[in-house]
Amino acid sequence: MTVFTLILGMHRSGTSCLTGCLESAGLFLGDVVTEAKFNKRGNRENKKIVQLNDLLLAHNSASWSNPMDIVSWDMEHELARGSLISSYAMCDNYSVGIKDPRICFSLPFWLDGIEKYRFIGTFRHPHSVALSLNYRNNMPLDVAYDLWNKYNTKLLEYLRSYQFPLLCFDVENAKYLQDIESICSFLDLNKPSNSADFFESSLRNHNIGNEYINLPQNTTHIYNELLEYYNNQDIARNNIYTKGHQ
Repeated sequence: MTVFTLILGMHRSGTSCLTGCLESAGLFLGDVVTEAKFNKRGNRENKKIVQLNDLLLAHNSASWSNPMDIVSWDMEHELARGSLISSYAMCDNYSVGIKDPRICFSLPFWLDGIEKYRFIGTFRHPHSVALSLNYRNNMPLDVAYDLWNKYNTKLLEYLRSYQFPLLCFDVENAKYLQDIESICSFLDLNKPSNSADFFESSLRNHNIGNEYINLPQNTTHIYNELLEYYNNQDIARNNIYTKGHQ
């Protein structure tokens, strides 16, 4: 049976880079965007999944930039989800990956329709994310910090519940590539002959001077919790959950 790997993390936090690296090691993504204006090698997202997540958010009076938990959906949403999940299953790939930062808020909806699943997470320094959102969306830094808090609070919630591997997009290149190899082992993917086939340092923008930034107190607290989890994690286990997991 197909196992779905859900990549969780905030926008502009290395989700695209992580997903592309995993794809190069054998994770099947299906039809995803491989070239985009603000992602040198594409955001690796399935447009139909993104569209469905946007519909779900709108149905719950929310959006990607003003998110809230998805607590309500209808039969039309379920039918669209079923069609997407079936399309992956019919490709006869055991290990399938889905990436869209919006899933941080729509995860219960997706888990309601997926039989077997696991998670990988990624995070990035709040100021780097804020600068990137300011550049891409003209978003004020204080608004971006608040948005970072919302996404990463959800990420922490899932980390506590499921105990899955977490990558930090701030670490040096060699450490990042080492972490990618560990994740590939965790997912039973091929060991990348050269992880740098996808990753390159230019994929990281707005990544300077963060040590001198005075962040809001709650933002600092969340970031430190993520750092603590990252530094103390053990990713030796390959956890696969099933529908209805508590």
